[in-house]
Amino acid sequence: MNINHIMIDDIGIVTVRGNMSADAIEETRGEIESLVAKDGQKLILDMEGVAFIDSAGIGAVVYLVKKCRHSGGAVKIANVQGMVKDVFRMAGLDKALDIYPSVDLALKNFPEPKGKVLVGYDEYLRGSAVS
Repeated sequence: MNINHIMIDDIGIVTVRGNMSADAIEETRGEIESLVAKDGQKLILDMEGVAFIDSAGIGAVVYLVKKCRHSGGAVKIANVQGMVKDVFRMAGLDKALDIYPSVDLALKNFPEPKGKVLVGYDEYLRGSAVS
């Protein structure tokens, strides 16, 4: 499992690639912990590159959400597809979590910071972000 993290204004976008399995979660535990270290952290978990998830992966997602909510932050999940989408639905997570079909939609569903206009994720990646 590979985790990349960028910031757009005060929102962290975490891109996960690979399998979210027990072994992968154990290897990335430090990275996962660092994502929720700041109080009030807002995160988008982009799961487009995740093809497989097991109970440890689900536990890691639920941990991120609970930890962020407990410290006054929030997590939105984007691009859940295929088998992962089926597992989320069977576990009832599709109703319990804020899940969006794209990072852009998840980004647009965070309140805009005062005095700033949030640009879309695609615009940010193209380098036309404004502050």
